[in-house]
Order: sequence, then structure tokens, then C-alpha cells
Amino acid sequence: MKYFVYYSDDYYDDGGVGLEACETAKDAQHFIEQRISQDPTKRKIEYYIVIEGKERELITIESTIKVGIV
Repeated sequence: MKYFVYYSDDYYDDGGVGLEACETAKDAQHFIEQRISQDPTKRKIEYYIVIEGKERELITIESTIKVGIV
């Protein structure tokens, strides 16, 4: 299993929205702590979501608006 951190702590254009893949829960925790420490008055824990799961490959099915997970 991997851990994915979805963060939305700033504007998208400023790199403040994204998804970071981490190998362990400790790595995910460290990533969040590091981002918050860059601007603790503006970045709050509420702006982060940790997701436990597996990375899956996306495949095209038939049209450009549908995707599949293998």
C-alpha cells in the first residue's frame, strides 16, 4: 500500500494544490509537516487529506471522456 496526500493549501497556479505519493504513513506525515512549516499561519491541517491505496494504471476504453482502472 501507498499513501497519497491530497493538499489544497494555496492557489493551484502557485503549486498549492496537488497529490503527493508517499511510500509510508511516516513519509506522508513528514510531507504534511514540511509544507505546514513553510507558512504555519496560512497552512492548516484541514487542507490535507491522506489516502491509503494502490497506484493503478489508467487505460483508454473507447472515448476520450471515459477511463478505466486496471
